[in-house]
Amino acid sequence: MEKQHSIRCERGDSQILTSLLLDKIVDYIENADLIIADISGRNPNVFYELGIAQTLGKQVILITKDAVSEVPTDIKGFEFIRYELDKDTEFLSRLDNALSNVFVKRYEILYKHAEAVYYDFRIARYAQVEKVTKEVFVSRVKDAERTLKIPSMREDNALNIAAFVLPRIIHDTTDTVVLEHINAWLFEKWKVQ
Repeated sequence: MEKQHSIRCERGDSQILTSLLLDKIVDYIENADLIIADISGRNPNVFYELGIAQTLGKQVILITKDAVSEVPTDIKGFEFIRYELDKDTEFLSRLDNALSNVFVKRYEILYKHAEAVYYDFRIARYAQVEKVTKEVFVSRVKDAERTLKIPSMREDNALNIAAFVLPRIIHDTTDTVVLEHINAWLFEKWKVQ
């Protein structure tokens, strides 16, 4: 699934660090694009970490091996994926579907931002450049995610978003003139380099 969705999976307890465990967990949650939480057994630590994730506005996929009747009342309203060890193919299929839905939504939001940046760039620079289809854009973003992190979509991060999406929505970014126009526009608009 990591290759299929261009993601990297890490367990919060996988690395031994010299920092406090809670600090490490909070750091993992803050830096994650998506959390998969196993709520089996009503582990209080997991629910505490879910609270942190919710506070930070993180996307969460809940999984459990417990019966539906054993899921705590506080989270029964959320969707979760039930798994059984002898039905791993069914579980992985459902998890794959959940991941696809989360990332499709993220890519759609990013594409809308990219379109706005693209039109702003074209108007400001009188650039005669074509944009790619959403499918090509998403493919380019997935390729980039192998080595880069998608910038945060916060309003105060507009420069980083523009610098990330513009070269991926413009059809021909191998043209050095186009790249010069992009860099000049970014500099003019945000007065930075």
